[in-house]
Amino acid sequence: ILFDVPDNKNDKEWLIEGLKDYYGDVVSSVSINHILSEMIMLQGGWHRIYAYLIIIKQCLKTLLLSRQDDIIICWFSTTGKIFNFLSRIFGNRQYILAMNWLNPGIDNNDFHSFLAKYTLSNPKCIIVVNTNESPRLWRDFAGKDCNGFVVMPDVFDDSVPFITPTTKRNDRYCFSGGYGNRDWRLLMNVASLSKSMKFVCVAKKDDFQSKVEIIPDNVEIYYNIEQSEYYNLMQGSSLVLLPLVGNTIS
Repeated sequence: ILFDVPDNKNDKEWLIEGLKDYYGDVVSSVSINHILSEMIMLQGGWHRIYAYLIIIKQCLKTLLLSRQDDIIICWFSTTGKIFNFLSRIFGNRQYILAMNWLNPGIDNNDFHSFLAKYTLSNPKCIIVVNTNESPRLWRDFAGKDCNGFVVMPDVFDDSVPFITPTTKRNDRYCFSGGYGNRDWRLLMNVASLSKSMKFVCVAKKDDFQSKVEIIPDNVEIYYNIEQSEYYNLMQGSSLVLLPLVGNTIS
C-alpha cells in the first residue's frame, strides 16, 4: 500500500489493519515522511516538484520490493498514475488499485492528462471513483472504452463530532474555502454587492489569482494554511458559502 502521509499522521490505518486481518503478514506499506497533498495542492512551486520526486522514490522502492502479480494499492491518485507509468516501463508485473480518482478536469494539464490516459489503458489497473457518473466521464475523457472501475461513495467518520459553531456577534463573517472547483469570481461579485458583510476566504493561491483580478475591501483571503486553521475559521463564521464552477467533484 502506498499512502500519501507519514506513518505518524496516517488516518487511514484502518485500511492496512483490515487487509492484514484478512490476508495476514503479506500486507505492507512503503512509508514516506511528508504529506503529499499539502505539498502539491497548498504549497506549490518547488514543494510540488519535491513531492513528485518523493512519489517517484516511493514507487521505485515498491517496484523493487514487489513480486510478479502483487497488488499495489495507491491511495493518492497522483501516486497511482506515476506508479502505473513506472510499472509499465519495468514490465507491468503488478496489479494496481488506484484509489481516489476525481472526475476529469480537476488536474487540468497535459502532464496529468497523459498519465491518466496511460493508466486508464492498463488492463492490470482498477480505478476507484466516488460517483456513479465518474466511469462515463473518464471513458469520454480517454476517448475509448477503459478498464474496470469500482464506485466507492464517500463516507464520513461518525466517531468524530461535528464542529460546534463559535460565532461572535461583534465579528460576524461569511466563510468560503476549498481547493477544487471553487467559483472565486462569483464569490467576489457577491462580496462586492454585500459591502456590509465581511468575507473570509481560504484558497489555493494560484487557483484564486487565476480567477480574480480585484479583491473587494470586505474580503480577507488566506492562502495555503494548515487544516486546523482552516476549520477554526470555518467554525467561527456565521455562514459558510461554497460556490462551485461546475457539477463535478469538489
